[in-house]
Amino acid sequence: MNTILRRIFPFLYGIVMFAAVRIITDIPKDESLWGDQRSTHIFSQLSSIISCYLFDLICRFYFKKKKKPAQDSRSILKEYGIVCLCMFIFLNLHMYIWSHLGFVFLGNGLADYAIANVIYIPLFLIYYAIIRSDVTYKYQREQESQLEKVKT
Repeated sequence: MNTILRRIFPFLYGIVMFAAVRIITDIPKDESLWGDQRSTHIFSQLSSIISCYLFDLICRFYFKKKKKPAQDSRSILKEYGIVCLCMFIFLNLHMYIWSHLGFVFLGNGLADYAIANVIYIPLFLIYYAIIRSDVTYKYQREQESQLEKVKT
């Protein structure tokens, strides 16, 4: 992924993720997209964008530290399970803290937590898969380059 796209992608992805939540929760209620809670929605949108940048930073740091991405399916499945669990904990803790501080409005209680989990976790897993494929591609290119050097 080129550097410009890599820097803009978390911003765009955060907007898409929050828009998906707003569309899914507001359309069935025949409410406007932003409703009466504009300030909390704007804060939630910014929080979604910041979460995407933080997720990108953590994932890239993890892969840089690891040096070699996992190749066997068992390790990959374990890796995705850990990411899923971490996202579940982070997301719910994040929503709980922000809602109690009054920055985020979760009007339907557990239903809002469930909707956020059903939307955000798969989208973060897709985002992780994108980052992972980019890292794996770069690693394979590096290995091919080293192999060519050895052959010559």
